[in-house]
Amino acid sequence: MKKRTNDIAGLPFSGVLLACGIGVFMIHPVQAILPTDLAQEANAPSSSVPTDQIAFVSTRSGNDEIWVIDEEGSNLKQVTFTGRTWQGEYAPDWSPDGQHIAFTTYRFGGWKIAVMRADGSNISRLTQNPVSVYEDSPRWSFDGSKIAFVKYRVKPGIYIMDADGTNQQRLTDNSKDRYQEMTAQPFWVPDSSGLLYVSKEVGNYEIFRMDLDDLHRERLTNDAGTDLAPTMSPNGKEITFYSNRAGTFEVYVMQADGTNAKRLTFSEENPREYRVQETFLKLGISWSPDGRRLAYVVYQNGQSDIYVMDANGENQRRLTDNTALDSAPQWRPR
Repeated sequence: MKKRTNDIAGLPFSGVLLACGIGVFMIHPVQAILPTDLAQEANAPSSSVPTDQIAFVSTRSGNDEIWVIDEEGSNLKQVTFTGRTWQGEYAPDWSPDGQHIAFTTYRFGGWKIAVMRADGSNISRLTQNPVSVYEDSPRWSFDGSKIAFVKYRVKPGIYIMDADGTNQQRLTDNSKDRYQEMTAQPFWVPDSSGLLYVSKEVGNYEIFRMDLDDLHRERLTNDAGTDLAPTMSPNGKEITFYSNRAGTFEVYVMQADGTNAKRLTFSEENPREYRVQETFLKLGISWSPDGRRLAYVVYQNGQSDIYVMDANGENQRRLTDNTALDSAPQWRPR
């Protein structure tokens, strides 16, 4: 099996921070804020928009690329083709109308945010910062007007920008933000009024919520483990996340205020690959548009695969099964 290099010195910061969040699920018009060529295509009628698709990252073609697959495991399709061993494509996130995917790429020199049509065509660069500035983990707001992302130069921080890449605004400014004390993994709450994210500013990785009107921050988890990849249900009532509080990284769900955490998965092993830097890249959870199911990542027997289960943890089943590394599932909005 082809193994990924996990040396931070050999893998740009985006390879550390690709935080596998979740796609967005409400349908809102976004044509007016997309780059011109994409806006024209978005206005064209679509005769058949596939539903129940999941985008994910896989190494099955030799390096990290973005793929899509139906929820039942059929119609697997590769949508990006870089052909570079470590300069691949990461962190896919669907636009609210399901017509485009924002993602992280090295194809423009340095790790930048780009957007493409759902079939991989018409790739357009959104961020224009110098090569030395790393940017990744794009996440569309539910109303389609903004994209949250992580930008790193001196220290990493969470930013938002208009969906066409303009008007970038920094939201977090923590003096402890370094490789080992970073803030990452933004995810919008359903009404687009705030963000979930993880930060190590309190000593270990915990989940926070930030309101955008006054930048007030609230800590939602408080335990000795590492909590990662927060995603909120479409109705805004629950948050799923990964935590190793019980020894292995498992999927948990809690109320939106951080109470009543419940474990949903029970792994049989605790592989060495589940170090913190690698979990930013591999682990991810995505709610189905109807809020009834979850797509998530399981690492076992030397490979990582995409699984699907009911939102209460029942009916767990494997969606992908091969020797490649599959990660970062994102459910397509309807």
